[in-house]
Amino acid sequence: MKIIVSCKNDKEKNGRLTLLKKISYYYELYDWKALLQFYAAWIRRVESGQNKWSDDTADIETPLLASSVRSRQNRVSNKSASIVKAPSVWFCSDFQKKKCSFSGAHDKVIKGVTRYVQHVCASCLLKDNKQLPHAELDPSCPHHEL
Repeated sequence: MKIIVSCKNDKEKNGRLTLLKKISYYYELYDWKALLQFYAAWIRRVESGQNKWSDDTADIETPLLASSVRSRQNRVSNKSASIVKAPSVWFCSDFQKKKCSFSGAHDKVIKGVTRYVQHVCASCLLKDNKQLPHAELDPSCPHHEL
């Protein structure tokens, strides 16, 4: 937080805040070690000039975090006798139609509630419980109907 507060560059400050917000949201979904790896990898890429703060993190986010979903859910359910429901992942409806003006995950008002939506395929998420970085209209989607 101290680094963010002391940022003089607005793009860096906004990028760091977006990253912090994303990691805070993902804490309930993913294993903490995987989140730390994702954070470190993204910081390295920005500091080395491979990416800018405004770039979408999906290209490293998906491979680093996808495998950690089950381990966190299993660990939580093993600690508790009651059934633990994982938080919902929200997909961007505009991204599905290839009409979203954002380059990555962002806030969107859904039925009067602000949700953090992701650019993942709605069909793959709902049918296979997989967060894949393509739109449901994309021909690469296994559920795409011609």
